Amino acid sequence: MQENNSGELVSIYTLVDITHTEDNNPKGTTHSFKQEQNFNTILQVMSLRTQVVVESLDHYTTESIQFYEFGSNYKGLHDVWILKIKSETTDIWKDNSDSLFYASHDCDGVPIYTGLGETVDMLPLISVYDINQKNMYFKLGDKNT
Repeated sequence: MQENNSGELVSIYTLVDITHTEDNNPKGTTHSFKQEQNFNTILQVMSLRTQVVVESLDHYTTESIQFYEFGSNYKGLHDVWILKIKSETTDIWKDNSDSLFYASHDCDGVPIYTGLGETVDMLPLISVYDINQKNMYFKLGDKNT
């Protein structure tokens, strides 16, 4: 992963398996290929408005999600992925007072692969706005606060 000292750091919290496997076989149907495609999907959507650089990707297993902001359908211990990216441009996802409005807007409803390493049952799409099914959210910086 590269380090970028300029721009705006965004942390993406998700229950979607976005493991970076580097399996880019164009005829791929394997588990690792689908994980990589989920990872690529997030990067491509976030890159619609600006150039992004991956700072880090962490995967936490059996994490108590009570302190996270996922949907109310998700309780207990689950795997959580945290992808940190830096944008080339500050305030690129901002609309009025919501600093990450367009990040949420652009990602919500995007199809993903499920049945991989995630530990929750979810629809095969990114859900940002549904208070019950939310499987992804965004924070400026690197704190889950």
